[in-house]
Formats: sequence, structure tokens, C-alpha cells
Amino acid sequence: MRDDYLDKFFSGDMLAAARLMSIVERGGDEAEGVLTALFPRMGRSYRIGMTGLTGAGKSTLVNQLTKHYRSKGLTVGVVAEDPTSPFSGGAILGDRVRMLDAHGDAGVFIRSIASRGSETGLSEKATELADILDAFGRDLIFLETIGVGQLETKIRYSAHTTVVVLTPDAGDDVQSLKSGLMEVGEVFVVNKADRPIAQRYSDDLRSMLDLRSPGDGWQPPVVCTVATTGDGIDELANKIDSHRTFLDANGRLEEKRFEALKNRMRRLTEEKLKELFWENEYIKKSLETALSEVVSGNKSPYQAADEIVMPIKIEKDKIEKKDKVKGRGKRKGGAR
Repeated sequence: MRDDYLDKFFSGDMLAAARLMSIVERGGDEAEGVLTALFPRMGRSYRIGMTGLTGAGKSTLVNQLTKHYRSKGLTVGVVAEDPTSPFSGGAILGDRVRMLDAHGDAGVFIRSIASRGSETGLSEKATELADILDAFGRDLIFLETIGVGQLETKIRYSAHTTVVVLTPDAGDDVQSLKSGLMEVGEVFVVNKADRPIAQRYSDDLRSMLDLRSPGDGWQPPVVCTVATTGDGIDELANKIDSHRTFLDANGRLEEKRFEALKNRMRRLTEEKLKELFWENEYIKKSLETALSEVVSGNKSPYQAADEIVMPIKIEKDKIEKKDKVKGRGKRKGGAR
């Protein structure tokens, strides 16, 4: 069944792309098989992360930007994440309602996804769905977070350009926003700029960003928009395009791709190691024994944890010793 969908996917079938996304959302070996099959086709799309405070107008901005780029002849993919209800486990997925302008346009592919408890604003599943859109040949992909505020920093591994959306009613003192979001943003938007204090808020934001030392030489711009009317959208798109040009000219696009792949490999490896660790029968028995010792007060949780991982530490030491011996052998051989 999966192979049938892949064949249709490679021929440009949007329904097949949607089916493959559903497989990836479910996770498991089949999902990994799909992503592995599509990996050679990934890495061509430009990814734009849209994050910021809840209710800032991210979805409406994505809708307007989608129209802008479609008018330029570019194809667009959108992965929008909505918060999962802690009661029903479902999500409203209202982003599709706010992006009705793209309805019926084959050049736009929108996929909403429930956050499923993700606390970082953008779940790993959302990034994997973006991978499918990438392999499908979308020129641009928007990744919209659930809007968790300063917790959102991991989006830098999923997007080439991170756009932080704020509003004047986020507070008069922008100093409260200087950590987290402020450090990962590459373009800042003050949306709902028709409100009375918008100009002062944007000026304060610019002043604060001027104090930030850009490590790569890019000074984040501040753009004022009114998403509901489209005001400022052209300027916003221009700043996003300028950042893309900057990254390309400085070799940072490849660096970002390397950083993203490194982060993903580390995360996947950690997940697989964790799964193998807790499924091991020896570890399960060790945990039960250690837990009884902790409950009885004979050991602290820290001592118990050290004992559980002790076999891994021993193996690690053995490997390191072997590597040192090999290293000395190579040096001696070279001296001859």
C-alpha cells in the first residue's frame, strides 16, 4: 500500500501526498520507511518559520504571504500546528478556516496538525510533514507554531528564516521578551499595527534589537503589518527574501541544513536508545530492585539511577580504552 502511494506521489498526486502524511503522523516503522524513501528528494524547499505569541495573527499573515508568493508563480506548502485539547485529545485545526483564500489552488498544500502535547511550539511531526512537502517539490514551506511564546526556540532547526510575530498589546515593555524568541528571530513583525501604540512598540523593539550583537552579521528588521488588510505584506516578503539572499551569499544555508540534520540525528538516536534501554529485561529488573531500595529508604533516587546505568558506564569505559590503545598503535606505526 505504501509503495502504491509513493509511486503516485512521485508523479505529483496530491492525494498520495496527503496519505503519506497520515502514515508519517501515525509514526512507527512504516513512517520511517516513507521518510527514508523520500529523503533523497529533500533539501530543495525554502522553509519559513512563523512563531510568536498566541493570537498575534500568524495564520492570517501566512495566508497573505501565500497569496503574495503565489502571485510570483511559486508553489507553497503550509504546516500549521494547533494546540491539542487536554480533555478530548483533539484540536480545532482552525488554520484552514483562516486560509480559505488558498482553497482549490493546486499550488498550495495546507496541512494542519495537532500539537499532541508538544511544549516547544513546533512538534517533530510537523517538521516531518514539511519534509514530505519538500520532497513533493514545494518552493516555499511555512511552518506555523502553536504560539507558546518564549518557549519556542527549536524552530531554528526546522526553518531557514524564523519570523517572530508580535502585537502592540503584548505589553508596553518589550524587555520582557528579550529571551527565547528574541534570540532566534531573524525577521520581526509587529502585526495589528493600526492600533494606537503600535509605532511606539515597534520603535522600542527596534531599539532593543539594535543592542543585540548579531553573531552572523544579520541585523533583524522590524516590519509593521495589518494582516487582515494586507498592509505591510510586500515589505515583509521582501525582508524574508533578503534574509534568504544573505544566507545564500554567506554559505549559511548549507550550515543551517547541516545543523538541522545533526540535531535530527541526535534526537532520533536518543529516542531509539531510550526505547532500547527501557525495553531491556535486565534494566526492567534493575529498576524494580532499585525502586524497592529507594522506597525503603536504603538508597536515594540518585544512587539508584547510578546503579541502573552502571553497566552502560562500564561498556563506555571499555570502548574508550580500546580507542586509546588503537590510537597509540597508529602513532607508533606512523613513527616507523
